[in-house]
Amino acid sequence: MGPTRPWRLQSQLPRGGRAQCGESESATGHHTGKGIFALQEAFGEIHLRDLSSNYDFISLRAGIQPFVSDFRGFIFNDTNLGVRIFGNYDNNRWQYNIAAFDMLEKDTYSDLNEFSRRQQQILVANVFRQDLIWKGYTGELTFLANFDDTSRHYDKNGFITRPAPIGTVADHYVQAYYLGWTGDGHIGWLNIDHAFYQVFGEDGLNGIAGRRVQISAQMAALELSVDKDWLRHKLSIFTPAAITIRPTRWLLGSILCSTGHSLSEALQFFLTRVSILAAQP
Repeated sequence: MGPTRPWRLQSQLPRGGRAQCGESESATGHHTGKGIFALQEAFGEIHLRDLSSNYDFISLRAGIQPFVSDFRGFIFNDTNLGVRIFGNYDNNRWQYNIAAFDMLEKDTYSDLNEFSRRQQQILVANVFRQDLIWKGYTGELTFLANFDDTSRHYDKNGFITRPAPIGTVADHYVQAYYLGWTGDGHIGWLNIDHAFYQVFGEDGLNGIAGRRVQISAQMAALELSVDKDWLRHKLSIFTPAAITIRPTRWLLGSILCSTGHSLSEALQFFLTRVSILAAQP
């Protein structure tokens, strides 16, 4: 169902527990807690128009907002500053998003948003189709573009975090483009959740290769399950599609599946290693 109001405003401050990450007591008994203030969510939303009598609609949201690019958040899963157009069509069988984010820096201790820009822009477009081929199965196509400009950043402990302190540490840019096909639901009695991504682009100065390199890599994930009474038997596979990047397999899984960081924070370490392949003769 579409929105019942033509507009809304929403904001959220982090709870005190999250805003005090890193709180501890030293051996001398002194309190070493870190006081953190962050505006984690603040956006306005406008209902642009209804598209049909079935509550199909199109809306626009601007501000610091949560967004997940696919079912599992493999590539982008963050709350950040951006503009997003979204809606549905054909009695909610189609859903779509077009979004642009100007990423904010993250706090060293809590990973909450700071009030300074990160010099990184993300563009996202995706479309979902319910009951695609089979009833109960939803398919999705996704395109993402990552423009990570040349910048340098030190955390609050004085350690350099950007560019990554690996090999040749020099300011450089990363331009990466992602094409993805994902799906979620069931085909008859078989539950299925899958994803495949191809990434290509350019790293202006790879730290290990010591020069500009071209990025080309793949990622695949598959989860199959069968329900029997109160039991669910499940098989999960996660691996790069290119066997030549096998050494990154488990690192890639931990970075993409287990974190809620921004696209560059979660993927820069992975892309650095993948791009080494292009630098090899």
